[in-house]
Amino acid sequence: MDLIKPKYNIRNLAQSNLGLKDTEEVRSLKSKAAINRGQSESQMEALKQAQRNRIGKSVTGRVKESLRLGPLGMIGKHKSDNTKDKIRQSKLGQKNYMFGISQELHHSSKKVHNIETGEIYPSAKQCAIELGKSYIHVNMILRGLRKNTLKIEYVKAI
Repeated sequence: MDLIKPKYNIRNLAQSNLGLKDTEEVRSLKSKAAINRGQSESQMEALKQAQRNRIGKSVTGRVKESLRLGPLGMIGKHKSDNTKDKIRQSKLGQKNYMFGISQELHHSSKKVHNIETGEIYPSAKQCAIELGKSYIHVNMILRGLRKNTLKIEYVKAI
């Protein structure tokens, strides 16, 4: 590309913008675009204050990306008690996505087989209740993180 030196290419080198000057019109367009994107001064100040109040590590990864939401984000804003109450009301009773779904009907529930007795439990939680053990203990056995003292396993799909 550098050897051909086409007339329409105004850059000195094909991989660089070195030596290329933007016109006043282009500079003003870039300036307006930069002002319209991102957070307002008050939002930036709230972000800085929140960062100062953090204990430990700096913000990284997905959290940092979520902070770039712009003026529509809830960064630095507090929900009123009325808003909090509306959110709570929207999740009560029949409006809750888990309403009427018992453990064994949940999409991620797996049946558990007791090897010694041959009994099949509808879920790990129900298995823990009926065996008188904690759910965490049963779950760790099923995932292979603890020795299988209860002689249980997930029911294998056929």
